[in-house]
Amino acid sequence: MIHYSSLKKDSKRIRIIQGLVFDGTGQKAVQDAEVRLADGKIQAVGLAAELPPADPDDVVLDATGCTVLPG
Repeated sequence: MIHYSSLKKDSKRIRIIQGLVFDGTGQKAVQDAEVRLADGKIQAVGLAAELPPADPDDVVLDATGCTVLPG
């Protein structure tokens, strides 16, 4: 498990890629999804191809084979 607080404190933007994302709203889980965070807050969730281009300086966490949950 990786918790946001364990990341570098100067990391402003984080991308969690290729995970199975449950959003906690009762919607169907999204496979191979991407979660984008900025300053500790979720900015976007969805398929990478459907999101705006990412910044190459973002910290990237590969969640292949993992489940991403809110909280």
